Amino acid sequence: MIPVIFNVHVEPDERVILYQKKRWLGYENLHTYFNKLRPKFEKATKKPVKFNWLFRLDPQIKEVYGSYDWALKNYSELVDESIALGDDFGVHIHSWRPHRSWFKKSWIADFSDELWIENCVKNAHQAFFDHFNFLPTFFSFGDHYMTDRVLTQLEGLGFRCDVSMYPGRPYIKRFVRNELSVGLLPSFEHTPRKPFKPSLKDFTQPIKGDERKIWQIPVTVAASRFVGQEYPEKLLLGIPFDKVPKIIEDGLSLPYPYLLAEMRTDVRMDEYNCTQFELALEYLLHHPSVGDINFLGMNQFIDHLESTDYKSFDYD
Repeated sequence: MIPVIFNVHVEPDERVILYQKKRWLGYENLHTYFNKLRPKFEKATKKPVKFNWLFRLDPQIKEVYGSYDWALKNYSELVDESIALGDDFGVHIHSWRPHRSWFKKSWIADFSDELWIENCVKNAHQAFFDHFNFLPTFFSFGDHYMTDRVLTQLEGLGFRCDVSMYPGRPYIKRFVRNELSVGLLPSFEHTPRKPFKPSLKDFTQPIKGDERKIWQIPVTVAASRFVGQEYPEKLLLGIPFDKVPKIIEDGLSLPYPYLLAEMRTDVRMDEYNCTQFELALEYLLHHPSVGDINFLGMNQFIDHLESTDYKSFDYD
């Protein structure tokens, strides 16, 4: 079996949103598209297909929309449809906080204030529980931010896994140029390209005999950098398609192969990104190994990890 995990970040169409309450048209569009696509992948793989929807539940959403769980409430019918189809739901947050420059209101990504970040995580966790009446099990921090302190907090809150780490990425100031930010995004230069239980001594790596309970499931990345790039490209569906086959094949060449692909819900709202996105899906749909592929919900994948020899896999 080749596990494939599609993680969909359910969020506003704009990355740096205006202070205006708008429909999340990208989510509406992608939800409908995936429900039409699902039978094609089920026919090709001869297995049920599950997707993972990670909802934005952070202070930016509360500031603009009035509550952390606005999208879960506003799109309850879509959420219920996905639940009925067996999809999984997780938490996705950004650490944006309001920022004003003269008369212009904007946002600044705060990676420096540990108490602010801790409250972002705590409130998102509570909002998820209040809506679903069960605890969230998987978490994604926007811009691939993660620290020892946040991982400890996630473990204490009962999360089964985090999917925030980006193998091969060094320390950087910000993930997107021209955005405002304070603090640094952490280095994952030595993080393995495989699921692991992070060490208490170094949260970015596994060390035998020093494991946490929580799993880390890194996004799939290319084995090496593309020309002109500072670090390996990740499997973000919607990027130029010519990069996608290499990332996928590099991932499949590993022992215990799996693919974790990310996408934003607005991926089909731009003609170019939509075309690249659909080409990537076609590549998977017609891949020679498609019969071995299993599109899993995140909890299914964690159960798989717990029941296999991933637990004894040697990363040295």
